[in-house]
Amino acid sequence: SDITVFVDKEDFRPLMKFDDVTNLILDNIQTDNLHVGSCILDFKSVKNSTIRNIDFPTKNYWFRFTGSQTENIKIQSLKQQIDQRVNLEKTVNKKSVLYY
Repeated sequence: SDITVFVDKEDFRPLMKFDDVTNLILDNIQTDNLHVGSCILDFKSVKNSTIRNIDFPTKNYWFRFTGSQTENIKIQSLKQQIDQRVNLEKTVNKKSVLYY
């Protein structure tokens, strides 16, 4: 299903958090511009996952990846330069997150 989340006031928390997840597929998630924290989607030790059709209105990071076990993440966005919306912690291998 498509997910649309809106909030009444500025929110500093991530919209969603995923910890120790394998084979996650996110498609067409939308929100308003009131998520003003460090990221919109927070991933820790996520593996073999696909994120597609994402286009958030905010200028902050859309994605934050942490955990040395993070691997094989594919991100497809409607926007070019999606890599500027991704925050990779030092423990995450840069080759683990692919953009297309």
